[in-house]
Amino acid sequence: MNEYKQFLDEINGKNINFLIGSGASNGLIPTLWLPLFEKSFEELLGVHNRWASILVNLSESDLNRTMQHPDNGIVPLKQMLSLYAWHGKHHLEHIKIALS
Repeated sequence: MNEYKQFLDEINGKNINFLIGSGASNGLIPTLWLPLFEKSFEELLGVHNRWASILVNLSESDLNRTMQHPDNGIVPLKQMLSLYAWHGKHHLEHIKIALS
């Protein structure tokens, strides 16, 4: 969700610094994971659907706009989008490994 918000801010002309989430574990007991996972998955689908509806309408000029990334410096939005796509696939592979 954070990446979507930052991408949207840049498209709307708010040149912001890219923030990295804490990624801290919340230590929940296993019986609570499934309902929370389902809710999180629904939210993630909603964010991705909204993001996709924006992306299909972006011009090449929009995708060439830049944003500040803490590790990579100033990068074009299309490069950030590529990084987001890779990152999502990377997480999916971890899930596949955990389920196998």
